[in-house]
Amino acid sequence: MGAQRDTRRADARELLHIGPEVIDQIELTSSADAATIRSFVLTRSAEAAWSAINRQLLDHKGAFFWLAGPAGTGKTHFLNYVAALSDRAGQVRDEAGRALTIAFKVAEGATELARPIALRIATELGAEGSADKLWRQLEGTEVLRVVLDQAKRQGVRALNLLIDFATFDTDAYRPTLTALAELAEGIRIPRLIVIAAGRRSPEVDGVRTYAVGADLDEEARVVVGRARQIDEAGRQLASRAVGGSDGTPPDGIYPFDPEAVRLLLGLARDDRRIATAARFAREVLLAWRAASTATGIGPGDLLNAGAIRAAVAERLGQTGKAAISIAHAAAEAMPASSRSLAMRAVDLVMLYHACGEREPLSLERIEMSLRKGPQDDRGEAIAEVARVLAEVAAGSQGVILYDQRTRAARFNAAAASAPAIAAFNAALPLLARFDPTLIAVNEAGALTQAIARLRLAMASALESAIRNRDALDHAGREFGVVLSPDHQNTFTAFIAIAEAGPLDLIAAMANASTEQRYAQTLAAYAMLIALSAALPRIRALREYLLAIGVHDQLEDDPTRDPLQTPIETECKLLLVALNAALQAKSARTLVALESRFERFKWTYAPYYLKAHDAWRREMDEAARRLDDSRKHLAALQRLNAIVALGPPEGSDLEAGLVVLEARVLLCTLEGPLAPEIVPRCPRCNYRIGTESPREELGDRFKQIRRALEAKLTALSQNAIARLIQEHDRGHRLEGFLRIVQAAQTDALIGVLDDNLARYLAQLLDEKSAPQEAGEASVVFPPVQPLRASPMVRAARSGKVAPRDR
Repeated sequence: MGAQRDTRRADARELLHIGPEVIDQIELTSSADAATIRSFVLTRSAEAAWSAINRQLLDHKGAFFWLAGPAGTGKTHFLNYVAALSDRAGQVRDEAGRALTIAFKVAEGATELARPIALRIATELGAEGSADKLWRQLEGTEVLRVVLDQAKRQGVRALNLLIDFATFDTDAYRPTLTALAELAEGIRIPRLIVIAAGRRSPEVDGVRTYAVGADLDEEARVVVGRARQIDEAGRQLASRAVGGSDGTPPDGIYPFDPEAVRLLLGLARDDRRIATAARFAREVLLAWRAASTATGIGPGDLLNAGAIRAAVAERLGQTGKAAISIAHAAAEAMPASSRSLAMRAVDLVMLYHACGEREPLSLERIEMSLRKGPQDDRGEAIAEVARVLAEVAAGSQGVILYDQRTRAARFNAAAASAPAIAAFNAALPLLARFDPTLIAVNEAGALTQAIARLRLAMASALESAIRNRDALDHAGREFGVVLSPDHQNTFTAFIAIAEAGPLDLIAAMANASTEQRYAQTLAAYAMLIALSAALPRIRALREYLLAIGVHDQLEDDPTRDPLQTPIETECKLLLVALNAALQAKSARTLVALESRFERFKWTYAPYYLKAHDAWRREMDEAARRLDDSRKHLAALQRLNAIVALGPPEGSDLEAGLVVLEARVLLCTLEGPLAPEIVPRCPRCNYRIGTESPREELGDRFKQIRRALEAKLTALSQNAIARLIQEHDRGHRLEGFLRIVQAAQTDALIGVLDDNLARYLAQLLDEKSAPQEAGEASVVFPPVQPLRASPMVRAARSGKVAPRDR
């Protein structure tokens, strides 16, 4: 007989179909869907609403129905149910013409409804393009009347308009709702039936309001009906298998026991109880289908679903989780023959507590909830449960309370605080690494607050650790080094500790080896915190040393300043030490490095000031040599331009002088120099050891002067003198000739300007070119007398020394 009953249960289980995934808010659709019909459970209110709507579907005139109720009561689901069945109800009438069912969801931020609704109807009619042009000048009721008239001309006899307002307020759309109510009442063809759903019914005449939510005694049936479907054959088998002795229709909540569904509803205490409880029920059904047994689902079977365990843990909170661990540990310590029953009893008592049951559970209630199939001797089973609960209560440190006098048990989550407080206070030295403000606690409320603070501190430490690791990685790439394996392992271990949370950190104190490992990790990470904090300073020191710009090669030059070499050597060694600082294992290394840098800086600063002063004097002298070279080169270039004086001299001197000129950088700094802050002059950017171009400028000046003297020699030939005597009618070149003959090069560069050079060139060209017959002689314009040099004035007055003549 028992085997036959199990077979029937198995058959019923196979005829049960688990429904689709339950979501909080389903989407509105106008398509007829058999699954929509199967998954919707008609409550008494929904059945009354559907009866009124169905009667109206058989009538010749329209109406406006409103489905009101809070979130999660199935309003949108009911609209989909109406959409799926409206065509069937409409087909009962034998009349010609089309029947349309159109679903419209109010968009967020919509300022009007008439035009979007009309456009939705026109789209269904296939006339949206022409409608847009026609309705541009229409508003409100007019546009609705036009589209309904267009539907009539296309043969539409009935139009069912489903509107979902979701959570939006309807007051802003009252004019459109009033117009729809008037059109539904006044227009016969097409017959307009409006069914809208929203949280609050609008104050509009002609609107009939219905609720579709479940009453308290219907919630269990709705929850299970959303989670699964069962056909007629399954209902018959369910009726024979379960029996329905408690007065509940057996097919309504099969395979759940009514107490199990009540617990699911208690666990789903939120603004969408039905949807949440149905989601839980579906998860329980999936676990039930996967189990090897085919009995019904009672309270003791709910925790077989992982979703239920997660919801219970979330409901109980951190203290409750600690209590669960203590109770499970006590159950695990039971003998193997009693361990399974003890674990199930603990879970059951805990489940009732999480679902809001604060009264103790009697042994009879516990035994009935845990029972797996028929029991011949309930007294013996209850006695076994009592024995197991008494032993678990003795080993659970007060988490499971069992009263032998009242034969009742309950879950006491607060009892977990006592050992938790002791564990917290014992772990305080370790916990203070994350939050130094933590102090010892002596009661559950303070413990909860301290753990909450610790959780925030550990979350903040986790974020900081990730930032520090990324910062040091970036600095390593910048400096050309990599983090040491020890530092990398420390980051990995610390992040794992911070991610695990406060409870894991507190629990680590119970194991000496784990405690030691955690303490070592936190101590090593403290060094990484110091290193990350010092990173901006390390980068600043490195930038200062790099800005000094020491030479790559320390040359063995006997003329080199003997103080410069140790400065450059220490600078390079400091750069190596700063790069290696990223792998430091002690904060003392950073302190010593900072001290070493300060000593170097106060040695470098006075040396640079002295070298910079010498460099400024050097540049002043180089600038004077450059100026003399430029003047002599200009005179040479003018004489080179005279073709009659022969090929140019020193044509390559210009390029070399340009290169040297780029190296002459005069310092224009007026204020004091502070190399202890800025390692190089902000004006001239002088770097110690930079070679001066002064000597090279002297060599270049000598080359230019020799080339100029060669040109002067050519210019002083007798042929030039005769030309001057013949053509110098204004006696302008007399002084110039005397200077040239005297080889006064320094005076020449002040006399030989562009005009004089052109005059000489024309003069020489005229002498060298033979005159054609009849050609007029060239008359050169007079040039102003030269007054640029005392030597010229002396030559004109005839007072030049005989050797100069």
